Amino acid sequence: MLGRASGTRQLYLTDFVEKVLPWNQGKFDKLFANSANILINGIYADEHYPQLHGKTHNLFRKLRSEYDAVLEDVDIIVMPTIPWVPKVMQPREAPLLDHYKDYNGLTFNTLPFNNTGHPALSIPCGMLSPPEGPEALRLPIGMQLVGRFWEELTLYKAALAWSDAYNWKEL
Repeated sequence: MLGRASGTRQLYLTDFVEKVLPWNQGKFDKLFANSANILINGIYADEHYPQLHGKTHNLFRKLRSEYDAVLEDVDIIVMPTIPWVPKVMQPREAPLLDHYKDYNGLTFNTLPFNNTGHPALSIPCGMLSPPEGPEALRLPIGMQLVGRFWEELTLYKAALAWSDAYNWKEL
């Protein structure tokens, strides 16, 4: 979001960055609460702890090695896509802190792979009622599959096997 993606294993969308940067109040006001929080924290960290960006990239290299070690013994890692049962979305007009409480940590299980570069995909695997909502309301939950580098086909086969064997809308 700050326009610097050095060291990450992802496509860098230069046209997107040109449209986003520089940040101004109008653009900032359109952000969701957690996106605004990430941006503010990033700006603060850049101004007060400039070495932090490099340290995080070094830690992601370590994390990549640790996932590589796990994937030497298994074909795929299976985990929840998000670390909790889905919640009912707050209306956009809800207080900022309500949005923040609901979405803080949403990417705990997905973010690591944005940075390590391991192939990962999420597939629907069932329906659950939100913890603070009507029991009749059922929201989809996701199962994230993570694999070895260059072995996306293994993930696709596992996802297809799951979807052929189960109707996730009935689970």
